[in-house]
Amino acid sequence: MSPGATTRLRGAVSSLGPRIGWMLGGLVHSVGWTGLAGGLLLLAGVGGLCYSGFWLESALDLERAAVAEAARQAKGRPPQAVEVRPPPAARLDEFYAGFPEAGEIPTVIRTLLEIAGKQQLALEQGQYRLVDEAGGTVMRYQMKLPVRGTYRQLRAFVEQALAQLPSLALDGVEFRREAVGATGLESVVEFSLYVRPR
Repeated sequence: MSPGATTRLRGAVSSLGPRIGWMLGGLVHSVGWTGLAGGLLLLAGVGGLCYSGFWLESALDLERAAVAEAARQAKGRPPQAVEVRPPPAARLDEFYAGFPEAGEIPTVIRTLLEIAGKQQLALEQGQYRLVDEAGGTVMRYQMKLPVRGTYRQLRAFVEQALAQLPSLALDGVEFRREAVGATGLESVVEFSLYVRPR
């Protein structure tokens, strides 16, 4: 580079600062500080928009690749069986089908007597009543059973009866002790058996 060119280059560089200052001063004079700040914000917004656009495009490329890979893997798998559930009315009918019919009441009472016998409880003559629930799908067979035995025997009887007979419900238990020190109890157990009409 010739000495004249070097001198010209130094002169251009040294005058660059004052020239930019003069141009900036002219710009501030014509648009004001508010306009200059608005212009800078606009430039920053455009730059941010371009940057986020590039970033979103690369993120979308990654997402597209993941979806394509999942679709490629799904082609190799056999189709999964879809569980078809019956409509609610059919499920309700199936639920009620599990209830015994009214004609099976003697069998249920026989089962209760067998359970009481296993617990060595004395069952006396009970009271029985069939109640037709208004507008209901099932009928209720109420039983009041006087029982004599210990508390442990009585509790085991009730638990086994409810476990073996799903349509049986415990309505209540009354306890009476014959004497203060007596281990035996006189109780009345009330059950409701829900049955389907014949």
